[in-house]
Amino acid sequence: MTQATSWLNAEKAIDNLRKADCLEPGKVRAIPLNTLASLIYPSVYYNKKAKALKSMANFTGNFYQDNFKNMANIPTRVIRSQLLGLNGLGNETVDDILLYALGHPVFVIDSYTRRLFSRLGRGGARQSYLKLQHSITQELPIKTKIYSEYHALIDVQCKNTCKKEPLCNKCCLRGLCEFRLQKSIM
Repeated sequence: MTQATSWLNAEKAIDNLRKADCLEPGKVRAIPLNTLASLIYPSVYYNKKAKALKSMANFTGNFYQDNFKNMANIPTRVIRSQLLGLNGLGNETVDDILLYALGHPVFVIDSYTRRLFSRLGRGGARQSYLKLQHSITQELPIKTKIYSEYHALIDVQCKNTCKKEPLCNKCCLRGLCEFRLQKSIM
């Protein structure tokens, strides 16, 4: 739900699904596609996202009988490959599912991660998804809890301080920030 939209709009879409009692794969499979799309309308690209939700719901039902514990027990590279093969699911969405829903130690790269690492001179905007992911994870212990907390901290930092128009004077990373240094030279 969060692709190309704000958290506020994603939350509205999820709340609509909750109110319609449509948060389980079987219920997503049962609801008509146009109804599903109307429920997630606030999330932007709702038709595409509705198809992706249907694809995911069909996958979990057909291959895992909607048992997420079974999915979580599949090796990361195998389940990641399976999920990437589904309609409408890309690296970020798949890694969100792996990390937060299935508990796999996979670091999620989102626009906030790219912004922060770019401003810190770590190449966030210039690197491919997988290359940036690799450069971050090679410096961290391979642990689900660490990856999820680190990702959450990046999101908070970028929502509150390292915004599109950054609040450099309030930033705890200002001593490390190449963006701030370049900005002060101009």
